[in-house]
Amino acid sequence: MIRAIAVVGTWMTLYLFSPQVANAQAVERSQLISAGWKFFLGEANDAANPTFKDGNWKTVDLPHDWSVHQPYNPSLASAAGYLPGGIGWYRKTLVIDPAYKDKQISIYFEGVSNNSEVFINGKSTGKRPNGYISFSYDLTPYLKVGETNMLAVRVDRTKYNDSRWYAGSGISRNVYLRATHPVHLQQWGTNYYTRSIGKDGASVTISSTVENSSAQAANITLQQRVWIKEP
Repeated sequence: MIRAIAVVGTWMTLYLFSPQVANAQAVERSQLISAGWKFFLGEANDAANPTFKDGNWKTVDLPHDWSVHQPYNPSLASAAGYLPGGIGWYRKTLVIDPAYKDKQISIYFEGVSNNSEVFINGKSTGKRPNGYISFSYDLTPYLKVGETNMLAVRVDRTKYNDSRWYAGSGISRNVYLRATHPVHLQQWGTNYYTRSIGKDGASVTISSTVENSSAQAANITLQQRVWIKEP
């Protein structure tokens, strides 16, 4: 972790921008992949397998909520909008440009409701129980660069009566594919807080975590910049 402290000498409004990791070519590339997913409502054995046939599945765009397309039932919970939950599967093919063969590739979900498990080429990358928090998985070890890859997501909303408000069922927010240099800033790894504030100035601590996913040591320079605005 690299820490930097910025001291502002006069009373001003602070605008914090994300720092840059110099000498590592750590330019993040993010691609929205929310269009053209295959969807099936129900359990689908072996759907994580890349050779699984999904030609008869419905094509959907994200965000997607399967519950709103189901019939209302007054016997179901009002917090669920009188709608059922269930189990759903999503699948999408990915082709990674050979230009990114030396990059770290990750998948970023803004939200899945809920109890999700994500697979790439049949390998499970992780599970997430909560539907309100974004999450990310590293796909690099399982990807075939320049070839077709299969991304699959299983969503289990059988316990649909789990909220005091309507949460929906499915991949409820956007999904992004991200490519970074092996030496990069950790996701959500930059934080700041005000140490002290006075009439004549303020002291701010900025902390960042830099990750190196490669097997090689790296010499880097972390630049933190703070913009100030006169009141």
